Amino acid sequence: MLGRKLFWSICVLHTNELPLRHLITSIDGPTSSDTGFTGPVCSLLSSVNEMQYNAEFRGVPGGEDLTEIPEYILVNMSTDQQVSYQLVQAVKRGVFPSELQEIKCGKVSHSLIYNTWIAEAWLSTGSNYPPSCQYQNKALFLRLALLSGCGYRLVMPSCAAMSCTNRPGPGSGKSFHLWLATAQSLVYMWTRKHGLTGKELNTLEILVMYCLQVYFKLYYDIKVNHRLEDGPKHILTQLRVMRSQPKKVQTAVTFYVRTGA
Repeated sequence: MLGRKLFWSICVLHTNELPLRHLITSIDGPTSSDTGFTGPVCSLLSSVNEMQYNAEFRGVPGGEDLTEIPEYILVNMSTDQQVSYQLVQAVKRGVFPSELQEIKCGKVSHSLIYNTWIAEAWLSTGSNYPPSCQYQNKALFLRLALLSGCGYRLVMPSCAAMSCTNRPGPGSGKSFHLWLATAQSLVYMWTRKHGLTGKELNTLEILVMYCLQVYFKLYYDIKVNHRLEDGPKHILTQLRVMRSQPKKVQTAVTFYVRTGA
């Protein structure tokens, strides 16, 4: 149609987050900018650090092993990212070291992603720099607005937007963004006395299994293999590990994996 080849360059960390977001919306409930998660399971994430440890929690084995993290990458990862790596391995084995039993999960905050949407919407109108937005780099924002006016298709995933805010982006090794905090808290809640039973307990187990076998598998693969040429390999890995998930999970997220949207 255009008479030339196009290269689709997207943030694979962002495309790894999208299916988790859609899965939570599908089986537990939507999110709100005011109250965060609204479903019966994920609404408990804000209090996960107050829950007591459950010494009888059941391990969740299965899925592919996490990739080994080289020392030069490990030293540049935040404490939260390193703890999440240990947490995943412990829950899969069903053996929880004492040093992990009293960790504190990162805060699950929805303000960043909603401010990103505000900025994108504002760009599409061609209006001036929005004073209510969390963008701190006004010069960068105005350059993006100029590109928008020239007819370029702007794609601003959450990790790219974070580099324009007063929070460090994931490439810095110091960020702890929304969906990593969410995944960590879900896995951590599995080891706590959460009080969920029946359908809600089944929902938690599905979400934990997805985080262990898909989300964190891809997250650390991307951290280790982060070259441009690795992007298609991560998408293929994501499609492969998805096959081990329950049918309802595949139905909820496969479309978003394939389209990256």
